[in-house]
Amino acid sequence: MRLFSKIFEYFSWLFAVMGVFSANRPVLTPVLVVAMAVANITRILAFFIPLKVLLLIATPGVPRYFRFFVDPELRNEWAIGLSIAAVVCYLLTLLLDRLSERWSELGSRDLLSKVNQLSVIADQKARARQYYSSFCSSQASLLLVLLLFAVGVLIHPWLFAFLSGFLALQLLISWAALRRVEPRDPKGFGGYILRNLSSYLGYLFAINFLAVFVFLVLDFLLFDGINVLIAILSFLISRQILGALSSMATTGYSLSCQRKSIDPLVFREEKHVKQEKSEIQSLRHHFAVEARRERIQELLAAGGIKAAVEVEDLWQDPAKGSYLFQIVARDAEGDVAFRGQERVLPSKAQQALENEDLIIEHMGAGPLLIAPVHAEYEVGDFHCRLYELGECEPVSKNAWKKGLQQSVVASLWRLSPPQSLREVFELSRPYLWERFDADLLRRFELALDEEWKSELYERLSSALPALQARLKALPLFPHNAVMGDNSAFVSESGEIRLTDWGKWSLEPVGVGIETRFMKDKRLAPEVEALRARKDAPDDLSSADLRLAALAFKIEELVTRKAAFNEAFGFAEELLGALAAAEAGGRSDEASGKQATGSD
Repeated sequence: MRLFSKIFEYFSWLFAVMGVFSANRPVLTPVLVVAMAVANITRILAFFIPLKVLLLIATPGVPRYFRFFVDPELRNEWAIGLSIAAVVCYLLTLLLDRLSERWSELGSRDLLSKVNQLSVIADQKARARQYYSSFCSSQASLLLVLLLFAVGVLIHPWLFAFLSGFLALQLLISWAALRRVEPRDPKGFGGYILRNLSSYLGYLFAINFLAVFVFLVLDFLLFDGINVLIAILSFLISRQILGALSSMATTGYSLSCQRKSIDPLVFREEKHVKQEKSEIQSLRHHFAVEARRERIQELLAAGGIKAAVEVEDLWQDPAKGSYLFQIVARDAEGDVAFRGQERVLPSKAQQALENEDLIIEHMGAGPLLIAPVHAEYEVGDFHCRLYELGECEPVSKNAWKKGLQQSVVASLWRLSPPQSLREVFELSRPYLWERFDADLLRRFELALDEEWKSELYERLSSALPALQARLKALPLFPHNAVMGDNSAFVSESGEIRLTDWGKWSLEPVGVGIETRFMKDKRLAPEVEALRARKDAPDDLSSADLRLAALAFKIEELVTRKAAFNEAFGFAEELLGALAAAEAGGRSDEASGKQATGSD
């Protein structure tokens, strides 16, 4: 990354954007810039003047560093006048800040009407105001730095010569650190700067502020020192300059990262094109075909599979929150030496791996059908796991939907979570019978626009205590909410392996059934198997399984989609399942039929 060329490029862009702003609003834009700069100056004075007043009134007579402009006979008048000036500066700062917000809104609104009337980005008006304000603020900061440096050089040339040299040295150090850094793969000190720009600028601000303080102290200790008031003013000016420079750097970097969204709002000739996410750009950089195949071959060799001479690494359409690659490695004779799946998660989704590790810790990988992890590693900002699939091969979407999914879910129903896992779960999430409560039903009120819905709502409300009690009586099992055809693999002998347990919960048995499997005949074998569980009620029936599945379905429709009409379509069936469950499994055939609006 070339720091100086990037700085030049940014300032060229800044002036071009400000040129457009000034052309559209030739009075408002410069007035806004000046107002922002003046507000910073009055902010300095609002802090500096009270210090002068305190020094003046706390010292008998007139201190020597005031005598060059304060007449001893007018000491009290000066104190009163300076106090009033401090209040005026403070009020003026508040007024200018408020006016700056209002003028920013006016300027951005006019900009949109003249440059781009069609909405091209989300929340366009608010972001246009933010951009307009940020650019004007950057221009005001630049103006402020130049003005304050000029004043500083006049009142304390040695201090500001020292500060200029110190800042130049830091700029050179930053340039050297960033010179060979690849932005998509930042490493070393330069990588730290890119990843933690705000922290880095904060450290520089603290170092520079301390350096100015030390310089002024040494000036008084080793030399005659300068006038105290000038020293204090120089100190405050230095602080304001450092703050403005830090703000310019942070704002400039933020605006540069959003340039593709800003330009269509500013320049008429620019068209908005939806940009590739930075996460995908980084993924392309780190997981190019040849690079990832070489990496997999090295990982296999490190894991003892040295016979793999040819690696086939195929992209799979991603699951939510992760990217997937299907791995097949062959030996010199062409036989399969390794079959696996590489799961790649961005850093923001790392908790999925932690969740998976947690449930494995309490229940073991075998019962949960989790494939063994061959290797775990990091590539850039991505966390990766390479799962070993053995003889298992990918499952087609059709085969998964037609019966394999139900088979896997039924095998999980037989698992009883240990008490330790239940305690962990209870600390962070409520159970289904706690989530399906009066608050959930109240959300239906928005859709109570027909008489039949109101009647059904009243029946649901009346049946709620019995529904919650029945759900609570059902055995719990580990439910995998992200299990799908892209994370399930099966061998010819029927062995099943899963590669994603990143989002799980403990739910009553029955959750996870597809609506087409809710018939008594299909559920009968599962009910018989579940009755062998010690925590299963004596009267467990297929109606209980339907009850849990329908309650879970309705909760999802209401909380995730606000699909109240579709949820009402399952409500009648839910009440029928509850009645059948309470009757000991003697279900009404009508309750097994799917109501209008169901899947």
